[in-house]
Amino acid sequence: MNPNTIYRVSIKGLDVKDGKLLLVKEDTSLWELPGGGLEHGEEPTEGLLREIGEETGIDVEILEARPIYVWTQERDDGIRRCFLGYKVSFPTLDFTPTNECQEMKYFSVEEIKKLPLSPNSAKIPRFFNPKDFV
Repeated sequence: MNPNTIYRVSIKGLDVKDGKLLLVKEDTSLWELPGGGLEHGEEPTEGLLREIGEETGIDVEILEARPIYVWTQERDDGIRRCFLGYKVSFPTLDFTPTNECQEMKYFSVEEIKKLPLSPNSAKIPRFFNPKDFV
């Protein structure tokens, strides 16, 4: 097996309100889509609910069974990742801060372009289109 074809799968939630995308700020001061790594044998939607629950303590609703966006990324540490982005809805932003989620806020495309983004979310400005969520 060629090690250059191995990817870690991450699942991300995309909640859009009034054309703005919800991002979470980690304790690293970088903004990121909520979600995380898929565990071996775990279904993507189950992993997404688990990851968002671990980060925020909030139970989200997954709005579609299939991802709306799929993207890949190779990090400086050599880890290749494949991201599955699902439409979700957060019923509230009332949460207790943790090291994985210090703050939650909605941002426009233009605002996102100016944010310090996590390497995992660096491609968001290239593909996020609020019209995909109408």
